[in-house]
Amino acid sequence: MSMNYPLLNHSFSYSLHHSDHLRMVLVSKSLDGDNFLTWRRAMVNSLNAKSKLGFVDGTLKAPYGKDKPEEYAAWKKCNDMVLSCR
Repeated sequence: MSMNYPLLNHSFSYSLHHSDHLRMVLVSKSLDGDNFLTWRRAMVNSLNAKSKLGFVDGTLKAPYGKDKPEEYAAWKKCNDMVLSCR
């Protein structure tokens, strides 16, 4: 991993902190019909701080599993974690 440009290295986004877990609550207020903008801002900030926003906004594409199975496994693990967050 390049220490000068860690955000350009996909492995940085594939890292998980020991406090990350399935069904982790990133935003204290649940989404309801009236708070979308506030909820969205909080969710985007939380995901960005964890270097996981690319999994949601589509900028971090899944690597091709047959060419890079280890990288795909790391991507899949993080993607599953992000999908389980609330």
